[in-house]
Amino acid sequence: MHVAFRVDASSVVGGGHAHRCLALADALRERGANCLFVTRSSSTVLVPGLKRHDLIELSMDEPDSAVPRELSLAMPSGVDWLVVDHYGLDSVFEEACRPWARRILAVDDLANRPHTADLLLDQTPGRVADRYRGLLTPGCVVLLGADYALLRAEFAMARPESLHRRERSGDLERLLIAFGASDPCNYAGEALALVKAAGLHCRVDVVLGPRPRHGDAVRALADHYPFAVEVFDGVDDMAALLAAADLAIGAGGVAALERCCLGLPSLLVVLADNQRDNASRLASEGAAHVLECASALVSPASAAALRTLAQNGTERLKMPRAASRMCDGGGAPRVAARMLAGQECMRRTIRRRTNP
Repeated sequence: MHVAFRVDASSVVGGGHAHRCLALADALRERGANCLFVTRSSSTVLVPGLKRHDLIELSMDEPDSAVPRELSLAMPSGVDWLVVDHYGLDSVFEEACRPWARRILAVDDLANRPHTADLLLDQTPGRVADRYRGLLTPGCVVLLGADYALLRAEFAMARPESLHRRERSGDLERLLIAFGASDPCNYAGEALALVKAAGLHCRVDVVLGPRPRHGDAVRALADHYPFAVEVFDGVDDMAALLAAADLAIGAGGVAALERCCLGLPSLLVVLADNQRDNASRLASEGAAHVLECASALVSPASAAALRTLAQNGTERLKMPRAASRMCDGGGAPRVAARMLAGQECMRRTIRRRTNP
C-alpha cells in the first residue's frame, strides 16, 4: 500500500500536525506500507523524524492550488491513500487530488470546512458526529475521539510502567515544561518563571524544539534559579521524560493527549482556539487543571494554583487515573488497521469486477 501525507510544520502552526501524521506513517510502515510526506521545507527542521520516510519538499512560496497537479506528475501511478492534515486545505484540494489518490483520509479538529474524504479522523476527546453535519460527503466514515489519537508508539510502550509509578502519592520531585516544537512566544520561559513564583523546589526539565528561538534566554533564566533545571533542545524520546515527571506544564494540543496516555498530571495552557475543546473535556473529566489563556502564565492566581496542585498529593493521585482513561495510546494502530481494511475491501471489489 502506498500512502502520501500532505502536512506542514512551522513556527506558526507548530509541530503537532506533523507529529500525529508521523505516528500514523510509522504504524502503517510496520504493516508494510510505503509512506511519502509532501511538506514545506520548514517541516523537517521542526520534526526531523519525517526524514524516516520518503519526502517531497515544497518551496515556501508555492501555492497549494498548484500542488495536486505537481503530485500527479511526480506520482503517475497514484497512491492508495492520501492523508490531509492541514487547516488551510478543504474539499477543493481533496477533490483536485482525486485523479491520483484512490482514497482520502482527512484529519481535522476544527469542524469548520467541508471535506470530500472517504475517512475523517477527529481525535478530540468527546467529539460527536453532529459537529460535522453538512461538511462531509455521503458515505464518509468518521473516526471520532481520543481512542483514535495518533500518538507515536513509544507512548503506548511507556504507559504501563508510567501508570504503575503513579499509583502512589508522594512529594513532587520532578516537573516537566514543554510547549511544542516551535514556541515562538517563549511560553516555556514564562512557565519556568511561574514555577519560581509558586515557590516550588524540584528538578525541572524544560523541553524546547530542535532549533529553539529562545533557548539562550531560557538557559540564562535557569542559571539563576535555586533548583536544578535542565534544558533540552529537542528530544528523541519524549515519552521517557513524561513518564519520569510527576507534573507537567504544557499546551492543549496533541501533547495533552500524550500526557494523558502516561497518566501525567498537568497544568494545561490553552494557546489557541483549536485547543479549547481538548482542554474543556480534560478539565471536566479531572484529567488536567486548565489555564484558559497564555497570559495566565504570569498571573499570581496561577502560581497559587500550581503551588496547590504540587502540594496536594491526593489530587495528583486522582488526576493520573482520570487522564489515563482519556487516551490509551493505541490510536495510530487502530487507524492504520481501518485504512488497511479499506484497502482490502477495495481489492475484493476490483477482483469481483474483473472475475465475475
